[in-house]
Amino acid sequence: MFGFPLSVFLLCVVHSLAYQLTFELEDRQMRCFFKSLAKDSAYFIDIQVVSGGNYDVDFTLFDPMRKIIEHRQRSSYETVQFNSTVDGDYKLCFSNVFSSVTHKVVFFAWYSEMEVDFADAEKSGPDTLVRLNFLSTVHNIAVHLSKISNTQVRERMLNSLSFNFGAQLNSRVFYWSLGQSLLIILVGIGQVFVLRSLFSVRTARYSAQKPLILGSG
Repeated sequence: MFGFPLSVFLLCVVHSLAYQLTFELEDRQMRCFFKSLAKDSAYFIDIQVVSGGNYDVDFTLFDPMRKIIEHRQRSSYETVQFNSTVDGDYKLCFSNVFSSVTHKVVFFAWYSEMEVDFADAEKSGPDTLVRLNFLSTVHNIAVHLSKISNTQVRERMLNSLSFNFGAQLNSRVFYWSLGQSLLIILVGIGQVFVLRSLFSVRTARYSAQKPLILGSG
């Protein structure tokens, strides 16, 4: 009976609790993202640099009054927790202006934990309290599902980070080994030529002279 509406409600709550995005940040570039938040709520932001350079990025969080809530420099992984003081659009900006060569791949997840208020339910009656108890149970399930989803995404990001680091390390080791091999070959060829020049025997060239015939009388 409650199967379909319950599933829709869970999906809506999970969608409203979490917002995730992976994007590419070019060198000397800044990108900003906006999200409308409700007043007096607790929010969390997970930030992870997946690949690029030294795996670092600058980010700044602004409230709707353009006041700085949080600012970090050269961060690889951060978890930011804050409480929204006013309703409105909050801005999260990422900066890679300090890098002139490499671009970065950045992941961030923006989620919240909301609670059901029972103050009005106790005044309304037992039926309303029962319904809110049911909604609270469903909401708690949705919150835990959101946490599980965020944990899985974080694990995927860490696996991707480890894979990218291993791929870069493998590429550097390959090119370093290739350079060392070429250097050894060049040194060997040079030694061969040097040894040949030391043990080579130079043959002297003699000019053949015709014998002098002394005539008699």
